[in-house]
Amino acid sequence: MRAHGGRKKPFFAIVLQTLQIQVNFYRYRFVAHTPVRLESIEKTRGHHLRVISSVARWAVLAPLLTGLSACGGGSSSGSADSIPSSGSSTSGTSYKFVMPPVGAQRSYGQTVVDSANNTINGITIQDTVTADNPDGSYVSTEAGNPASLVVNGTNYGVAPATITDSSSGQVLTDAFTPSGGTLITCTDNPHGGGPDYPVSIGQIWSMKDTETCSDGVSNSFTQTGSVMGLESVIVPAGTFSALRLQSTISWTTAGGTTWTETETNWRDASTGYSVKNVITKTYTGTAPTSGYAASVTTVLLSQSP
Repeated sequence: MRAHGGRKKPFFAIVLQTLQIQVNFYRYRFVAHTPVRLESIEKTRGHHLRVISSVARWAVLAPLLTGLSACGGGSSSGSADSIPSSGSSTSGTSYKFVMPPVGAQRSYGQTVVDSANNTINGITIQDTVTADNPDGSYVSTEAGNPASLVVNGTNYGVAPATITDSSSGQVLTDAFTPSGGTLITCTDNPHGGGPDYPVSIGQIWSMKDTETCSDGVSNSFTQTGSVMGLESVIVPAGTFSALRLQSTISWTTAGGTTWTETETNWRDASTGYSVKNVITKTYTGTAPTSGYAASVTTVLLSQSP
C-alpha cells in the first residue's frame, strides 16, 4: 500500500506524517484489489498505522500452502514461485476487467522482508465482495490473520477494511480500523493505481492520484506503468494465463523522504484479478524513523467462484 515549505509544523505532526508513509506503502494497491493491509506500531507512542503494499505480499511458507486445492485457474502445482513465460499474445488483443459477483471470495498469502532483512511469513488475507454498483464499481471487505505480528516494533498484522474499487479495479475509497484504533477513511482522487481497462499488451499508462484521509493525512502519488506481456503463472490457486504489469510509483513526504515502489503484478487475463504481486521499496532523503517492508510478495491461495 502506499505512503499515505512554509510555516513550520509542530513536532507531533511531523512524526505522524513520517509514520504515515508506511501506512501508504501497504495501502496502495495497483492490482485489481490486491490486499495489502498491514500495520506499523510507532515505538514511542504506540500509534497504530497500517502499512500496506499495493502492498499488496506473497510467497507463503510451504506448510501453509500444502493441501490447498486448485480452483479457477486450472491444476495446481503447489509452487508459488514458478513463472514460466509463454510470451505475448496476438498484437491488438483487448483484455477486459470483469466485475466480481457478490459473494465472490479470494484468499491471498503474503511474505514480507523488512528493512532489517527479516523474513515475515504466514500472513493471510480474505477478500469478499459485498456489493456491485450500477456504475461498475464494487465493494468488498478484507479480513486477515494474524491481527498482530510484531517484528522489531513494526506490526505486520492485518487491519480489517471495507474498500470500494472502480470498474477497472482501482481503489476509490478505503475504510480501515488499525488495531486498537478508530476507523480511518481514505478517498483517492481520481482513483488508486493501475491502468484503465480494457488493456492490451504494450499499453503504457501514467497517472497522478491524491489521497485524503479522515485522520488529516494527505499525499500525492505519481505512477507510470506498462502491460509487458502474457505469461503462464503457477500459484497455489492454480495455473493462470496472466498479463504481467510493470509499474513504478513515487511520492515525497512532508518530512523529506522520497519513496519509490517498483511493482510486478500478474493479473488473470480472463478477469483482471491479481494472482501474484511483487513489490520492492526504496527511499532517498530523510531516513524513516522506524522499520518498513522493503519487499512484499503476494500470491493467490484460492478463489470462489
